[in-house]
Amino acid sequence: MKKKHLNAFYGYPIEKIATWCGIGKSQAYKLKKGYVEPSKRVLELFEQHRKQQAPGSTWEGWRFVANSIYTPENKEITQGDIRALPYLKQLNQELLRAKEGLQNEVNTLKRVIADIRTSARLHRRQLEKCRPDVRVSRTAEAHLPNER
Repeated sequence: MKKKHLNAFYGYPIEKIATWCGIGKSQAYKLKKGYVEPSKRVLELFEQHRKQQAPGSTWEGWRFVANSIYTPENKEITQGDIRALPYLKQLNQELLRAKEGLQNEVNTLKRVIADIRTSARLHRRQLEKCRPDVRVSRTAEAHLPNER
């Protein structure tokens, strides 16, 4: 009687081997029975799934090729891109804080302009009351930015 040695696929259903390794059922059958040797990539995929380290269904459409990941839209993401994420998040937070500071300055300037417009109107009215013979032009007010 010929002695069979156990391979990495022993104890796993053919359907699972095929799905995990991205191969057909007939090829999975041949691998399980030891009729063919698995490629390095097939063994890696099988081991990743067996150890529960393989990407799940949320990665549907993503491809892992060499040293890059490709999105479903075929955009490449490198290891450097992934390593840069914490710095990009930090930069984003700093830019948001700077934007908030600039928005506060804009609001302050809008209030100052509104105060200047109000003051100019009051002064014009006071001048017209004190000196009814002098008519004050509104051109000075016209050059001030409109309130938004």
